[in-house]
Amino acid sequence: MRRIVGLVLLGLAAFLLTMGALVKWYAYPRLAVVPLDQDSVSMSVGENMTYFDTGTLSEQTDTLTSTLRTIGDVKASEDQGDNTAVWDQSTTTTRSSDGVAISVGTIRAAFDRTTGSAVDCCDANIDDEPVTYDGNIFKFPFNSPKDDSVMWWDEDLKSANPMTFEGEEEVLGLNTYKYSQSIAPTQIGTINVPPSVLGETGDEVLTADMYFGVDRTYWVEPETGVIMKAQTSPNQTLRYNGEDRVVATRGTTVYPDSQVQDNIDEYQPLGSQLHLLRVVLPLVGLIVGLLALVVGALLVLGSRGRDEEPAAEEPAADEDTADV
Repeated sequence: MRRIVGLVLLGLAAFLLTMGALVKWYAYPRLAVVPLDQDSVSMSVGENMTYFDTGTLSEQTDTLTSTLRTIGDVKASEDQGDNTAVWDQSTTTTRSSDGVAISVGTIRAAFDRTTGSAVDCCDANIDDEPVTYDGNIFKFPFNSPKDDSVMWWDEDLKSANPMTFEGEEEVLGLNTYKYSQSIAPTQIGTINVPPSVLGETGDEVLTADMYFGVDRTYWVEPETGVIMKAQTSPNQTLRYNGEDRVVATRGTTVYPDSQVQDNIDEYQPLGSQLHLLRVVLPLVGLIVGLLALVVGALLVLGSRGRDEEPAAEEPAADEDTADV
């Protein structure tokens, strides 16, 4: 009986250890990828934002709402292969005073479905202008790191810069990783404008320097790498003769609470599932499997030892009681 129980435990150990390995190294990598057929809409709001109104050629203040629509190009992704996703994203920013759109922009980017890092392919562009992306674009890596290794792409700077890991923080009941980035005003180009825009006189068009800086903070669901909450403070100005003359964009935009809750409702269950596959099941399989292996081996070896013990000799019959 001991031998049978031992053999059952050894079989169980083999099953659990194999299951743990398969879950971690086979099932998890196939789940921890972004979808090719992404189709989502998100929103951010900036109250009392200062922006340059091209209609009146003047600075204005209003509440601005940016709506982002992201659609996956399934065919381009499948044609590229190599675990690559191709997404198209459009952003429309409207002012609350009259609902008029003050800017519309588009981006097309390819990226690794697991790490989120840019892949140079597939007619990547910003507003139909070809661009070579770098760093992470739409999201952080699955199983996001607790360090400063993530490089985040900025479409105004057209470069990637490191995000600083600030620690863990709870957002509406969800544990997130908090990352921040601060970029000092940097020249990103020039623009020709009428002198009146820059506070100058005359009729000759003047060339102003465009400067852009930003402070951003992201709260990320760590298993999926998806941004649950975002706060961005851009500071874009036009400089002339070394002085800021016009504010092109300044203020702070955030995800409204409704958007944050929608993000949590969608991605918290997936994050829990990924954690189960990446950590819990492999760990349980390893611990219980090793325990079953040790106990099963001891039972089998113990029963074998008992089987090999010599049978006890029967005592010789007493001569006085022998048959006569």
